[in-house]
Amino acid sequence: MAVRRAWAQPALLTFLVAAVGWTMGTLELTQALMTTAGGRFETQSSARASAFLVAFGLSKAAGNFVAGWLADRAGRKPTMALGWAAGAAVPPLLYFARSWSVVVSTDIFLGLNQALCWATGIFALLDLLGPSRRALAVGLLEAAGYSAIAISRPVVTAVGGCSVEARERFALGGTLGLTLACGVISLCCLRETKAPVRPGGGAVADTIGLATDDSAACTSLGSPSLGGPNPAP
Repeated sequence: MAVRRAWAQPALLTFLVAAVGWTMGTLELTQALMTTAGGRFETQSSARASAFLVAFGLSKAAGNFVAGWLADRAGRKPTMALGWAAGAAVPPLLYFARSWSVVVSTDIFLGLNQALCWATGIFALLDLLGPSRRALAVGLLEAAGYSAIAISRPVVTAVGGCSVEARERFALGGTLGLTLACGVISLCCLRETKAPVRPGGGAVADTIGLATDDSAACTSLGSPSLGGPNPAP
């Protein structure tokens, strides 16, 4: 039972990163549907790929730069929740979009969603598993996220209906519900893993329970709390 409880948080982080991948896959598919024959922006089909890469790429790059700084100062939970707030803005904007510029602007929010949530998920899982399992942490989340991207398009295509409009509504409605649910989960169920800082400097010892290697403990060997020798007066 204790082992199951210990792995509940890593499983939750894996789900959240997979949800990021699903969100990216379905919303990119939605934009593709909008620019196909019969879509709202059929005439923009040739510009879609370049617009997505530029807006999404620049936004994700900036988001990745900010994610580490914000996660260390504000904490993992609020950074993750902020990323899901950015993601939740995309489906309504796409649904009510009447100009191509609005569609391109949603790629900025989508880039922030992936940067903040994906990167913060990796930070939190590294906190939980410790330095000796950092390869497992990164590999697990990368596999979950990209697998979700890969399966999102065929699932939406198969389940969403036969018409372009039906698939678009199915993708947007499902993604809106998923992003809102993940935002609530991030705030209510996710454990804050950022180590608090002592008044005199330095982080307190690991209290998560999964990081078992010696380097996961942040107190020094000379600290009285670890039973080491006290410094000379």
